[in-house]
Amino acid sequence: MALGIWLEKKIPVARKLSNYAPACFLIFVLHYPLIMLIPSHIWKQSFFAPFVLIPAIIFLIVALYLFLRKFFPACLPYVANDRITHVPNKN
Repeated sequence: MALGIWLEKKIPVARKLSNYAPACFLIFVLHYPLIMLIPSHIWKQSFFAPFVLIPAIIFLIVALYLFLRKFFPACLPYVANDRITHVPNKN
């Protein structure tokens, strides 16, 4: 979190990454159940398994967020703690 704040202050281009902040909620909620789906012997067999599998799981969750954002934006306030992307007219 602190690294994200520092990046936003020091590198203005990093502000584009704040568009993906709601994906952090999904990462927080879904990373543990997805990690538990991987058998424990895989974690114990290789020293590099955590360095490969954990980023792969995070990538999978961010891809799920982007998929929902593109095809099901109405679900995002309920699933990803995101604000509503469009407000219906009250006419």
